[in-house]
Amino acid sequence: AAPLAIAAVVWRTLELCGEGFLQSQVPTAADVVLPRASAFAPSLMERLKGRFASERVIFDERRKDAWFPILIAQEVTSAAELDKRKYHDGDTRCYEGMGPIPVDCRAGSCGTGWVGVLGGNENLDPADDFERKRMKYFGYWDSGFIDESVERPLIRLACQVRANGSVSIVIPPWNGVFGESRRERESG
Repeated sequence: AAPLAIAAVVWRTLELCGEGFLQSQVPTAADVVLPRASAFAPSLMERLKGRFASERVIFDERRKDAWFPILIAQEVTSAAELDKRKYHDGDTRCYEGMGPIPVDCRAGSCGTGWVGVLGGNENLDPADDFERKRMKYFGYWDSGFIDESVERPLIRLACQVRANGSVSIVIPPWNGVFGESRRERESG
C-alpha cells in the first residue's frame, strides 16, 4: 500500500507542477535567504503612495504586501509605526495606528517587541549594552539558542535595533500579549 501511496503523490505532483519540475534545480539555502533582505526598486504606484524608501522590512514572507519601508539608521518599530494600514482590524494585539509589530512602548522596557531575524542580520546595528541587558532580563540569553557573545543575535528588541538596509523578520505570536499597558487595557 505504501508504494501505491507514494506513486499517487508523485503522479499528483507531476500533474500540478508539470514535467519540468523533475528537471528543475532544488533551491539552495542562499536562493531562499538572499531575497529576504534584498533592496528593491519601488514601483511607480508605491512611489505615488509614499512608500519610496529603497530599503524595507519584510514581516511575513507568505504575503507580497507584508513589508514596510525603512530609512537607514531607523529603528524597526518606528518605521513600522509609519505604516498606517489597519493591522488592528486583523490582529487584536495591534493598536490603531501602531503598524504590524505589536509593542507596548518604544523604550525597551515592556519586553513585548521581540522579533526574529530571518535575513539581513548584517544590516542591523550590533546589540548595544541596553538591549543586551533587556535580553538577559527577559530570559533570552537563557533560551539555549542565543549566544551572549554574538554581536548581532537572531532575536532582537525591535524598538532598540536600527536597520542599515533591508531585513526580513518574523513577529512571534507572544508579541504584544504581555505588558503593563496590555493589562491596563484588558482591565479597563
